[in-house]
Amino acid sequence: MYAYRARCDSQTAAQIIGCPPGHIRRLEKDGLLPRLNPGRRNVVAYFSTAALLALANNPKWLITATAHSRQQATQNQLVAARSAVTEAIQSARPRMEPGPAGSTNWIINEWIATLFRDARTGAPLPGSLGTDQVARILGFHPDDIVRLRRLGHLKCLNAEEWNAPKRHARQLVFELVTDFEWLSRATAALNKYWQRRQSPA
Repeated sequence: MYAYRARCDSQTAAQIIGCPPGHIRRLEKDGLLPRLNPGRRNVVAYFSTAALLALANNPKWLITATAHSRQQATQNQLVAARSAVTEAIQSARPRMEPGPAGSTNWIINEWIATLFRDARTGAPLPGSLGTDQVARILGFHPDDIVRLRRLGHLKCLNAEEWNAPKRHARQLVFELVTDFEWLSRATAALNKYWQRRQSPA
């Protein structure tokens, strides 16, 4: 069982939307996708999976995205599609009432439920998650989770135990999965970290 991670790349974005991978770059360039690191052309593009799932369930946005691929989208369609992206970012959160099967709320809740289950057994993950589990859920490398802790973007349960494997509260990670602002800040922090590492001293 595989669930899309909270932060995804262009290839996964294309799978979620159902379009050729080459079209993702054009959609993003015109502001039609929920990119977590906009304006950074020299870095890998990452997107909010929750917002993409909401957009993939929006027929009007899909019509515009399809017309855009043929360069036939009208200006009014593009304006409406950009508004739909903003709305998807704000509304793509789990709700207590999942809604009818096929609704956006239902899709988001089902996705998150899968994300917080063991990939092999299907059992719910424990309340305390290891670094590898957090990395898998949020869409970062395990080493990046360590960096995000050091940079103050992520808290663990046992920070004072210097040599112990770090544990994270499942509920905190659950809240971050659909938190576009946090995913954007974390992505930007890692971009800056690597930019500093790669720039000549």
